[in-house]
Amino acid sequence: TVYRAEASFTDLSAATKVAEGLMEDSYTDTDVSYGQSYFYRVTASDDAGNESAATDEASASPIDATPPSVVSDLSVVEKPRELALTWSKPDADVTAYEVLRSTSSGDAGSVITTITSSDASLSYADDTVEEDVTYFYRVRAADVAGNASDLSSGVSGAPLDTWAPDAPTG
Repeated sequence: TVYRAEASFTDLSAATKVAEGLMEDSYTDTDVSYGQSYFYRVTASDDAGNESAATDEASASPIDATPPSVVSDLSVVEKPRELALTWSKPDADVTAYEVLRSTSSGDAGSVITTITSSDASLSYADDTVEEDVTYFYRVRAADVAGNASDLSSGVSGAPLDTWAPDAPTG
């Protein structure tokens, strides 16, 4: 029988039975929360129902190694001297977004900004664009554990032309 508690324990009645009747010599506890410490003790039982003394205590804290889902619904709105990006939040534990930009459709691009989700921002206005240039964007999400998603699908756009022409010469 596997006993678990969220604090160190010696009395089995202070813990919860999370598994019993196991025939294997290992157990994977999947009903856990990241960042929480758990304490375990194990006992053996025979067919008559007699239970052994508990093992020494073992503790563990699960680690989040799962990256967020890919950012979806990335779109671009072409504005005068600016390209406005918006997207949907992929997972609840996302804490940051990296916006990547390129001038080539086949290139993932370079990170031009990192936006923390504490800003609750699911958008970015790129006002560093130049006239007559098409830009390609992708976004990557990162979670509280530092896991990064794959890059989103790409979008492209060119700022609306509101640049005045050069003055005449001659």
